[in-house]
Amino acid sequence: MYVTPVHIEPISAITYSDNIFLMGSCFSTYMGNKMERLKFLVLQNPFGVLYNPASIAITLERMVTKKYFSENDFFLDEDIYKSYYLHSSLAGTSISLLLKDVNHKIEEGYEFAQKSTWFFITLGSATVYRLKKTDEIIANCQKQPTSLFREALLTVEQCLAYLEKIKKCIYHLHPKSKIVFTVSPVRYFKQGAHANQISKSILFVALHQLMENNPEIIYYPAYEIFNDELRDYRYYAADMIHPGEVGIEHIWKNFSETFFEKETLQIMHKVEEVQKALEHRTFFPESKSYHQFIIQLQKKITQLEKEYPFLKFNSD
Repeated sequence: MYVTPVHIEPISAITYSDNIFLMGSCFSTYMGNKMERLKFLVLQNPFGVLYNPASIAITLERMVTKKYFSENDFFLDEDIYKSYYLHSSLAGTSISLLLKDVNHKIEEGYEFAQKSTWFFITLGSATVYRLKKTDEIIANCQKQPTSLFREALLTVEQCLAYLEKIKKCIYHLHPKSKIVFTVSPVRYFKQGAHANQISKSILFVALHQLMENNPEIIYYPAYEIFNDELRDYRYYAADMIHPGEVGIEHIWKNFSETFFEKETLQIMHKVEEVQKALEHRTFFPESKSYHQFIIQLQKKITQLEKEYPFLKFNSD
């Protein structure tokens, strides 16, 4: 297969004892789901998917300062309470239960982040939306009328300022943590192909300036891998915008080889074998062969949990 390989220096530093915090756009979800399945200590997007550096910085700052949500942060849409500062999945019909849930996420995120040695931040777009009534940058328009919002494109300087705020929040939580930025390969065609490219370009320039001033910050080229090594629509999902399963697997393989220690990779492959076995479904669960399969699988799980006490399969 003819490809343009993207060269990445191996970092080989992540172990199974590391807490890994992921925040940002869909790429964070893709990688976070992979790591969760393989039993890494992961917390991904506790407040939902976020696309631009402003929303990420504002949300992270809320978590760092423990600025809890109140009823004033929600509005009633028919009989459902929603917030412009949260993903649409964080909504509900009971405001008291909803507040309990989202404020618990602030506590959970704060505690996990304080123990996190790795932070992965994925930027998707430099476009922001402001609520006209307050002029605040919001995280989610919640499918409300466009007349309520003002769309704007962050300048490189504004973008850089928000990236600095993200860095400051992370180092406040864990001064010795490692920060990895990525730019999502997902293209935002809502405003058109040209506007999407301008938006991504602003992110790249701002990140370049951030890293020139902070050489310890790491950049992982997910965008470049997808657009150069995988320059073919067969690696996309049916919408031709989001990465498809094969494309995600390619980036995951590259990501693993870049960041994971040799021992981590060995453990990961053992976990993968067990997970595939657990996901196996038989047409004949009452058969002797399937019963024997389950016995052998449980022995393998018990042995793995004994060898690596941080692995917990039976809690699923």
